[in-house]
Amino acid sequence: MRPDGAAGGLASGRPLLTRAQWESRAQRLFASEGREAKDEVRLRYTSRELPHAVVQVSSLGALRALRKRPDVYFVEPARMISVAQSPGCGAPAALVQPTFSLPEGDIVPIQYRMQGISEAWKKGVTGAGVTIGYVDTGTDNVVPEFTTRFAAGASAGRSITRLSTMGFSFFSPNPTGDGCGHGTRVAGVIGAPRDGLGGVGIAYGANLLPVEATPGPVVNWSAVSVAQGIIQAADQGAWIISMAIGSTTAFQSIRDAISYAARVEPGRRVPLLVAAAGTWTGSSVAPPIVCWLLDAIGTCPSWIQDPTRFIVFPASEPGVIAVTAMELGGWVPSNVSRGPTVEFAMIGDLPGVATSGTGWPAGTPIRFRGSSAAVSAFAGAAALVWSRFPTITRDSLLAVLRCSHAWTPRCQRRSTDVGYGAPDVLRAIGGISEVVATATPAEGDYCWHFSVASVVGGHGPYTYYWPATGSTSPSTEACFGPTGLEYPIQASLEVYVSEPDGASREGKAWFWAYP
Repeated sequence: MRPDGAAGGLASGRPLLTRAQWESRAQRLFASEGREAKDEVRLRYTSRELPHAVVQVSSLGALRALRKRPDVYFVEPARMISVAQSPGCGAPAALVQPTFSLPEGDIVPIQYRMQGISEAWKKGVTGAGVTIGYVDTGTDNVVPEFTTRFAAGASAGRSITRLSTMGFSFFSPNPTGDGCGHGTRVAGVIGAPRDGLGGVGIAYGANLLPVEATPGPVVNWSAVSVAQGIIQAADQGAWIISMAIGSTTAFQSIRDAISYAARVEPGRRVPLLVAAAGTWTGSSVAPPIVCWLLDAIGTCPSWIQDPTRFIVFPASEPGVIAVTAMELGGWVPSNVSRGPTVEFAMIGDLPGVATSGTGWPAGTPIRFRGSSAAVSAFAGAAALVWSRFPTITRDSLLAVLRCSHAWTPRCQRRSTDVGYGAPDVLRAIGGISEVVATATPAEGDYCWHFSVASVVGGHGPYTYYWPATGSTSPSTEACFGPTGLEYPIQASLEVYVSEPDGASREGKAWFWAYP
């Protein structure tokens, strides 16, 4: 509902009508109609936070009449389709990426070290004090990671608060908390406990606020419940609201909810809203007949020819940070969206948590891929940085994350596919930012002198370790050759420089290995 003549129902995230006004207008709207019209349009409920009403319409004429009213600024489906299964709800696969184990026994993917996450943990940065909301398919209420073990071990002292808005789109909440499994995998990446018994989430010290808002990661099924999920996550005090869900169709109800969540008020922490850029199933190219038909009336859009150039909703919305996925080698998978409006990318092949009925024992770390995994990882990484600097604003947090990538000059270079790339959490929180190592010829054939030339960031005194030689000095010598090849090759020697708390960064000294 809106005031007559207004462009919309909100301004800067605030309703233009009071709650009493929009409820009164909704009631009058139906009371003023004739008996026949009242039977064709039935008011189901009105929102408490926004000037939205959900109605049941039984005729096309009644729908047209609603759209023409001056006090109605949009009419859209509350639920477009109802499908039992969704892409993203299928049986998960086994972990395949390299992992290492923490001293307690938790399994950690190698990319957490590459992105400065596991090193940031050594500085006591766990996400503690930050609340992460995620609007998804819920979180399993049976698996021990999110029940009996949620606050165990190093994850002690935190809470999980479960919400469900499924009823707003006329679905029943799933008795297990997650009938799909997608939201539980999201939860595993964001904040599975660090208790020595399985996979560990990035922000294992953060409070979690799972919102069961859709039966699958396709928003079309449940636009109203997704909108209410965003509203409730914001009202419950979420610092970060993550949405590993998407649609090729935009919904005004969700747009209004995003505006409401991001509104600026004195004394209010504006949450960071992040969403998956999009992961596509099946062929990445539309069937030729589709483009043939479109060419007959114009031009086949590039995003239909290649859907990965299309950023799905709500990641495409202003005010929402779009996150895509990368492989370990730094490239974007062929079925994942990328483009100039993407802000960040994370390595999107991570350990989620299996639910019962998926072919895996409940709680097993399993493979979770694509932009859904990537945005979940980004939400966890952002929580680590925000917990280190709890007084900064959302915009300041984003500035820190944008400047933490290793690209030079930082904060300025932005890729047309992956934005600012993957943030380095250790660099973002003030740990060692860079290790510069050099190699110079030493006495003897094929011998080199290696040394650490400089250490940027962090706090000394530093300790050093050269794995190839076992040296713990700032410099070492080693001989390599002959290689047996027909030409010289460029190689490197690794050195790890650590701060007193154990947080370390790798440096490489490059040299030529000769035949």
